[in-house]
Amino acid sequence: MAYVAGHLSVAALEERYEACEDVMSSRHFQAIWLLAKGHSTGEVASMTSFGRRWIEQLVERYNALGPSAMGDLRRGNGAPAKVLTAKLLQRLRLRLGEPPPDGGEQVQRTPTIDVSRLTDEELEVLESALRKSICGSPP
Repeated sequence: MAYVAGHLSVAALEERYEACEDVMSSRHFQAIWLLAKGHSTGEVASMTSFGRRWIEQLVERYNALGPSAMGDLRRGNGAPAKVLTAKLLQRLRLRLGEPPPDGGEQVQRTPTIDVSRLTDEELEVLESALRKSICGSPP
């Protein structure tokens, strides 16, 4: 059974779990609350669909840092957006407001084969290739 530090009472952990508006924080508090109630790591893993190792890491984090260690800690890491910058998002909004350059028509370009013009040898090669691609093994 995992040791849960007494930062919060079992009742307070349940309140945090139920009151969190952030889903990730709520799920983290749920796992800690269940452990504090006496459930094993395996039981908590099956109830929350978290892996055992992740639950062990959560409880280590909670024990060391307390309730502030729950939730998505990436949110406050202070790093600026690298991919979806504000400027890029604005350009995307503008672009989505315009019609597509090709007029919005979807054209599917699938190569076709007129099998009536194939020789017997070419048909055998084609059949073999199709069997390979469908079955994954030679006939």
